[in-house]
Amino acid sequence: DNPSIIVFPAGKTYVRSQSIHIVGPRRYLIFWGYGATLSLTQTSTSGNGVRDAGIFFSGEFSNIDHIKILGLTIAGSHTNAGTTLAYGFDGGIGIVIAGTSQDFEIADCHIYRTFSDAIEIYGDNTIYHQASRIDIHHNLLELTGRNVIVPDQGRDVHIEWNILRDSAM
Repeated sequence: DNPSIIVFPAGKTYVRSQSIHIVGPRRYLIFWGYGATLSLTQTSTSGNGVRDAGIFFSGEFSNIDHIKILGLTIAGSHTNAGTTLAYGFDGGIGIVIAGTSQDFEIADCHIYRTFSDAIEIYGDNTIYHQASRIDIHHNLLELTGRNVIVPDQGRDVHIEWNILRDSAM
């Protein structure tokens, strides 16, 4: 399969009030964001992951696989992120990988000022609906409103060589 490449040109800022929502089946997709920013304008903490995340991969009903997010900056709008005042909010996650998503790489990204986590991986408590083969490396993840990386569920998740700073939790 040939990959589809979404290029965010360097120096550009893309303002989003809702997620870039990718629903399965989807294969071989590259987000090339070196020098570009995805700016999240969320002002509430509704906890609606589909609406509030920067990029939401929804593989609950059909696989999403062979995905790369490279060099993208995701800037949240939480002014108290990284402090104890920020803790307890929900929603506003940088990147969500859900369900039977697999073969993901998130590298060289900068995610900050999120209302909740920088990156979250989750499933439905069964081995059949968990994300797998996830590689998160060489990212700067800081100023979060809850956790930095949440591998809530998943198999074969590698988290290495990241800089994690100023988490509210």
